[in-house]
Amino acid sequence: MDIVTTEQWKDILKTTAYSESREEYVERMKEKGFEIYYPNEHELFLDIDSVEAYNNFYIRFERLSAEHKGVKVVYDEPSKSGLPCRHIVVYMPFPLKNHYHRIAYQAVLCSDYMRELLSLFRADSGDPFPSLFSDKKNAFGDLDFSFYSISEDE
Repeated sequence: MDIVTTEQWKDILKTTAYSESREEYVERMKEKGFEIYYPNEHELFLDIDSVEAYNNFYIRFERLSAEHKGVKVVYDEPSKSGLPCRHIVVYMPFPLKNHYHRIAYQAVLCSDYMRELLSLFRADSGDPFPSLFSDKKNAFGDLDFSFYSISEDE
C-alpha cells in the first residue's frame, strides 16, 4: 500500500467530490442520470471502497448481528464506480437515534472514512440528510423494510 503525502491529500481534497456543496453534488448526479437515495430511520448506507474494507465489514457485521438480533444486509452490490467499490444497505431492528448514531455505525462497519467525516460535517451544519447514495435508477429496487422484523426464534 502506498503512503499518500500531505500534498497529495491536499490535491485530493480539492477535487469536486470533496469540495462541492451537497446541493451541487445532488444536482450533478441527477444531471448524469442517477437517482438520489436517502436512508430511513432503520437504514445504514455503507460505501465500501476496497476488498479489505469489504472483508472487514463482514467481520464487524458478524459481531454486530450477535449483539442486535434482526440486523440484516438487505442490499450488497457493486456501486456505480464498479468493483471493488460496493454499496451496502443494512437494516437495523431499531430506529437510529440521530444522524450521528447512523454515521458512527457506518464508520465502524468500514464505510469510506472520508465520506463519513464529510457526513459528520454535514450533520453539524444541519443537513437533513448527511448520508445518502447516488446510484443508477432503481438500483435498490423496491426494498420494503416492513418485511424485515424480529421474530421470536431469531
